[in-house]
Amino acid sequence: MPVVAIVNRKGGSGKSTLATNIAAWCARSGYRVMLGDLDRQRSVNSWLSRRPSESPLITTWAVDRSKVMRPPAGTTHVVLDTPGALYDHDLAKLAINVSAMVVPIGPSLFDLDASLPFLHELHQLPRVSSGRCQVVAVGMRWPEEKRREWLASAKHWETPLLTVIPEATAYSTCLERGASIFDHRDGSTTDLMEPWDPLLRWLQLTWSAQAPTVPTGSPQRPVSTEKAVLGTNTQPPQNAAAAAPSVMAPSVRPQVTALPASKDKRTTVPHKLEPARATGWLEKLISRRTL
Repeated sequence: MPVVAIVNRKGGSGKSTLATNIAAWCARSGYRVMLGDLDRQRSVNSWLSRRPSESPLITTWAVDRSKVMRPPAGTTHVVLDTPGALYDHDLAKLAINVSAMVVPIGPSLFDLDASLPFLHELHQLPRVSSGRCQVVAVGMRWPEEKRREWLASAKHWETPLLTVIPEATAYSTCLERGASIFDHRDGSTTDLMEPWDPLLRWLQLTWSAQAPTVPTGSPQRPVSTEKAVLGTNTQPPQNAAAAAPSVMAPSVRPQVTALPASKDKRTTVPHKLEPARATGWLEKLISRRTL
């Protein structure tokens, strides 16, 4: 089952905004998506409680008799909104249980200074360094001038900056109503969707490489199928993040750069992590945090 986690230790980076909109896009595309809230602030649960009944269904955790939370039966995709306090073994085990991690980065210098060491730590995780768990960064609420500055920068970054989501009042309005920019069919948010295209295409490419899934309905914004994304070669790319830009339409193709490598070389990540030992870890972690 494809699982994407939205991660960053820096508060206010836009994790919940990113998670809710990705989940809403999945639901609008016909996937049976579950939006899991790992954060004690319960922002995602609050958003789900406000979601209009006529909107495409997004489920949350199902609790069994042992008080263990699991994705409901029939779930095809999972989006996780994670807390900031993920360190060491918890962070490493999260990487074992997900297929992709998206790191939102806010617009201030403090956001970048806090995010670089975190990104460096992610790349030391065995599952990330081996390419089995893909990691990309997304700029959140960046003004247009900073967006142009960063995309035109010649800096050599360690982590791909896939796209930049500009600031817009529509996001806060949607959050208050339990909606997303992908839920509006009146065309009022069409202009806001273009910066999301690189991220959504990258997610499809990453998920297709792991386990192709056919949507149950037609997506609101047509995207490439697995054949169109991967071409005639059915072998998944070694680095989905690097391959993603080549399948984008020229009008929405971003200049993918890499985040500068952190100078902090310290790491407390365990050297040996066996997936078999992590079976059920994600559910147990959620149970400890929420029940």
